[in-house]
Amino acid sequence: KLITLSNAKISFLLLLANFFISLVLLISLPIRAGLSYSLLFAFSFLLLYIVASNYNEKSMIIFIAICCMIYNMDSIIKNQNAQVILYEQDSIVATDILSRLYAQVPDINSGKYKIAFIGKLEKSQEDIHPLINPAIDTFSGSFFNWDGGNPHRMLYFLYLKGLSSKVKLNNNKEVLDYGGKMPSYPNKNSIQVVKDTVIVKLQ
Repeated sequence: KLITLSNAKISFLLLLANFFISLVLLISLPIRAGLSYSLLFAFSFLLLYIVASNYNEKSMIIFIAICCMIYNMDSIIKNQNAQVILYEQDSIVATDILSRLYAQVPDINSGKYKIAFIGKLEKSQEDIHPLINPAIDTFSGSFFNWDGGNPHRMLYFLYLKGLSSKVKLNNNKEVLDYGGKMPSYPNKNSIQVVKDTVIVKLQ
């Protein structure tokens, strides 16, 4: 059977329904929430369209769906740009850290050394790009700041940038206590070697 105009409108509403909550609450939802909300509000939009008794009501539902789409498109573009900016910033930090690691420990990729990260990389509000809102999701969070300074995220990002996967984390108390006394990055002494561990003090 040919697709009727009515079915086409309903299909259009189903596609746009998952953007509805963002417009209503005036917030940007985490990207990972898109699937669950799409199922919830697709059903709601479908019911509204079916229950609508006249052309004006149906047109209003379609108009709201279009507004939701425009709002969400704007949100997605901002998040994508924020991600690009953050990735470039993190790449610069990672490249600098790796350069210092290779300078101090040329054979670090041999697997003889472990690595420890202390703290997280903080930025003042004026240094944060206006598009970046780390509170939204990891989509807008730095590898060196998100999740309270998660060392596993930092390490795997350095793997991505060329560090050997033979280098493992060392988070024992002795290392952490020593790192607490070190100056913070980007101070030249923020990266030090203690026995078999390279300590990177971010904060």
